Amino acid sequence: MKRVYLLRHAKSSHDDPDLKDINRPLNNRGVMASHLMGRYLYENALLPDYILCSPAVRTRQTLKNVLAQLDRKIPCVFEDSLYLAQPGRVIELIKAVDDKFGALMIVGHNPTINILAHDLNDGKNREDHRRLIEKYPTGALTVLDFPTDHWSAIERKAAQLERFVCPKDLI
Repeated sequence: MKRVYLLRHAKSSHDDPDLKDINRPLNNRGVMASHLMGRYLYENALLPDYILCSPAVRTRQTLKNVLAQLDRKIPCVFEDSLYLAQPGRVIELIKAVDDKFGALMIVGHNPTINILAHDLNDGKNREDHRRLIEKYPTGALTVLDFPTDHWSAIERKAAQLERFVCPKDLI
């Protein structure tokens, strides 16, 4: 089995209108939510073996705060193509992951993360599937399990949607 964690960056600041989008940091709510999601991951033993993260400031900060809650070092690559990536590009990145890793986390942006969550899961977990279709808020996490031992065999509509969790679910 291969597991994918899709994490949308936490809430970002729009305080500085002159700041380029890629440079926008988290706001206070985003900082709190990202720490909360990290604690949730740790407490529920939802620990990735490898991480691909967009280079945007808000995704880097989200990841930093999540990792601060985990009790381990995890190899991470800041992948330029994840910023404004099309879902097909992210699937290519997933398929290229080394099979020695069993659980991959992708930290990225909407609409890509939402589209992937919808597109990769088999739709059998109707409640969580309905929730993620309705809204994929900042800081939200989707956990997908694929019935394969090889990343290159990942296919659309093949994953079991194990869970969908939003920061407000944890408050």
